[in-house]
Amino acid sequence: MVARLLASAGELFLERGYDRTTTNHVAEHAGVSVGSLYQFFPDKAALLTALQAEWGRKLHTALDAALTGEAEQLPLEQLIDRVLAVHVMLNQNPPGLLGFLYTTPGAADQQHSPTAITLHERIARLVEARGVPMSAARRAVVTQLLGHIVSALYYVGGANGPTNGTLVRETKQALLAYLRTIEAPPRSRTGFEPVA
Repeated sequence: MVARLLASAGELFLERGYDRTTTNHVAEHAGVSVGSLYQFFPDKAALLTALQAEWGRKLHTALDAALTGEAEQLPLEQLIDRVLAVHVMLNQNPPGLLGFLYTTPGAADQQHSPTAITLHERIARLVEARGVPMSAARRAVVTQLLGHIVSALYYVGGANGPTNGTLVRETKQALLAYLRTIEAPPRSRTGFEPVA
């Protein structure tokens, strides 16, 4: 029943919008009483939080599968292709749900959705695994910036951004350009040194 309720909530959030969806709508769509819904979810926000947690796990699992073993040491272009392919794949079933969950904040005190936080955590691990020397403070900033560049898939393209081939290509180019400056060797001959 929980899975049915979450699937119904996801469909309705996409179709009607979060603000215009009620727990009554979700219960009716799932074919259960609203009382049954309240046994598992005290309100609409709890449905959203549960959906974001579920899709955060899906994103984490899919990224781990795409980046297993030596994959973290692949050439940048191939590595970026794998990460973006995960977004394209997950955002197709159902179309746009990952994008919606990614761009919708969870609890009122959160700046980012739990789904976005999952991506940022995975990017932090990836940056660390690449072994590029940098301070912890810089790594935190780099991780946030990379997460925001990937977020362009959804913030620029909307819920279905990953289906926009032009946007995916431009996101890849932005990631490549930024990561190449980070992974480039020091340029001491010109007087420029990488920021620590």
